[in-house]
Amino acid sequence: MVLMLIVLAFAAVLGVIATVVDLARDGYRPRAVKATDGIRDPFAEEAQF
Repeated sequence: MVLMLIVLAFAAVLGVIATVVDLARDGYRPRAVKATDGIRDPFAEEAQF
């Protein structure tokens, strides 16, 4: 029981650290923006003219 609580606390700390590192590396951009970064807008070229 105590061991399970220790493991859960350790996992929570690791999750917080991973989230902070992820946010710091991406400059606090939301995940939805991150997901659409690789998608090129096919109408972007026409919109410029």
